[in-house]
Amino acid sequence: MTIEAQLQALLAPLAAGGCWPVANTSATIVHPYIVLYQISSMSEMLDETGLDAHRYQIDCFAKSYGQAKALANSVRGTLAVSDIVNSYLGSMDGEYNEVVKDYQVITEFKIWAEQ
Repeated sequence: MTIEAQLQALLAPLAAGGCWPVANTSATIVHPYIVLYQISSMSEMLDETGLDAHRYQIDCFAKSYGQAKALANSVRGTLAVSDIVNSYLGSMDGEYNEVVKDYQVITEFKIWAEQ
């Protein structure tokens, strides 16, 4: 199973609208939801494990800022107790989308996985 598939399976239960790679392509958008992106892949190996570092942006979308922030905290907590080797890099507020009227909170992680 790819690291993207592992992340999607791990994070999808946190949000009613699920977890999507790159973009939420659902015909009907349900809030809250999560979108994950691989930002970069680095040639940094973790010890002798053969795992390569990948940087991921995980965005949380919700109808209120508080819900988006709480979802981002849930993502962080879930990854912290998972078997996925990761390091939390930080978070920041995204934007308010006036068209769909939702809020975004952005988190970034370094995740080690097989290439």
